Amino acid sequence: MFYKEHGVEAGGKKVFVDKLPLNIFHAGFIKRVFPQAKFILALRHPCDSLLSCYMQRFTNNQAMVNFLDLKTGAQFYDNTFTLWEHYVRTVDMDVHSIRYEDVVADFRPAVASLLEFLGLPWNDAVMEYDKTAKERGRINTPSYHQVTEKIYSRASGRWLRYRRHLEPALPLLAAHAERYGYTIDEAEAAE
Repeated sequence: MFYKEHGVEAGGKKVFVDKLPLNIFHAGFIKRVFPQAKFILALRHPCDSLLSCYMQRFTNNQAMVNFLDLKTGAQFYDNTFTLWEHYVRTVDMDVHSIRYEDVVADFRPAVASLLEFLGLPWNDAVMEYDKTAKERGRINTPSYHQVTEKIYSRASGRWLRYRRHLEPALPLLAAHAERYGYTIDEAEAAE
C-alpha cells in the first residue's frame, strides 16, 4: 500500500526519498519497516540551524512552535539529536552525513559522495539543481526562494553575528557541535 501511494513499485529499482527532516524522530521505526533504508543526515552548524529556524516564518504546528524562542528551539534540537544518537548506537543504521558547509565549499565532491552512498551514478544535471527547481514551478517549502539560487556561503557562520542572543542556547548545542566537527568557540568558529 505504501509503495502504491507513492508511485513506487515494491521491490523495484527506483529510489524513494523522504525529505521531511523531522522524520528523524521515526528513524528507528523506519529502519524496522524498511530494513534496507539508507539515511542521509544533512548537517549544519547547530547554531546556524537554530538561528535559521528561529528566523524562518514556519506555519505553527506541534514541532515548529519550538522555534518561537531560541532556548526552546535549542532544547528541541538537543532532544532531536539525542534521540538520533540513541538510534545510531542501538539500531543498525546505514547513514551518510553531509555537511552544509562542505556542500557550499565544494559542491561536486560532497554530492558525489552522497550519490555513491545511494548507489546512484553521477549525472551532470545535479550541477543544475537551480534550473531543475525553476522548471518545477511551485515549490512548497519555507525556503522556496532559496531553492532556485546558486550555492552561496553567506549563511555559514551567520550565528556568530547573533552570538550574544544565542548565549542561553549554547550549552545545549555545544556537545552536538563538537560531535559533528563544529565549535562554539567564537575564535575557532570565525576561522
